[in-house]
Amino acid sequence: MAGDAAEARDRLLAVVGSQARVAVRECPAWREIDAQPHLAAGGRLVRCGPGIDAPSRADLLAVDVGVTGATALVVETATALIGADDAYAQLVSNLPFSHVVLAHTHAIVPTLGEGLGLVRYFAQGVLGRPVPRYVGAVSGASRTGDIEMVIVEGMHGPGRVHLILLDFPVPGWEALPPEAFTA
Repeated sequence: MAGDAAEARDRLLAVVGSQARVAVRECPAWREIDAQPHLAAGGRLVRCGPGIDAPSRADLLAVDVGVTGATALVVETATALIGADDAYAQLVSNLPFSHVVLAHTHAIVPTLGEGLGLVRYFAQGVLGRPVPRYVGAVSGASRTGDIEMVIVEGMHGPGRVHLILLDFPVPGWEALPPEAFTA
């Protein structure tokens, strides 16, 4: 848990390391911690999202770490819900071997229903539609097994998932109405 933007940025940089190539699905949490100048050096950063030139397929396939925000964090299922209106959130969270989720403690909700309610509220307020075009549910590293009981990590998604909780005030979150949490 990070108590301020600088601590969150330091935690992200520690997870990413000094050589990894990073794909970021732009989100408010990413902008709040101001990590872009630290990762952009040496061409290690691939940015994705609305209003940004689309990265090439080769650029996305070459990244080691993907960074996304989360619209809600669901306690009952230990799941991060990612709502977005483009495909980049899915690509950035699933293609690289490591995925880092940035989320505010304000986004923690007890149930999946409340998490989906928060995603819906986000879509209506930010995207201007009833639901986002993409909702991803990240509940940990991808694992799969074959008939010989050999477990492989990272086959159908990230092999490692990191959560960086941002525990500092964000204007507007404290005023969410109760209906923001109903599906």
